[in-house]
Amino acid sequence: MNLADADILENYLRDLSLILTDLYKETSDDSDGFQLGRRMAFREVISVMQQQADLFQIPRDRINLPKEDMD
Repeated sequence: MNLADADILENYLRDLSLILTDLYKETSDDSDGFQLGRRMAFREVISVMQQQADLFQIPRDRINLPKEDMD
């Protein structure tokens, strides 16, 4: 992988993290049914991304992930 490919992957992860975090913030704790399930799903996905970033020693803020654990 060359430097340009690495930059593309990093930009992809940054954008994906922002999009998922924004979608999570659009949901509400006091919702029920579908919206609550949606909130829980976003939370789980962001949590897995945080865990993987930690495992690969990628600083969370480098790829726009919340610093606080989601779970």
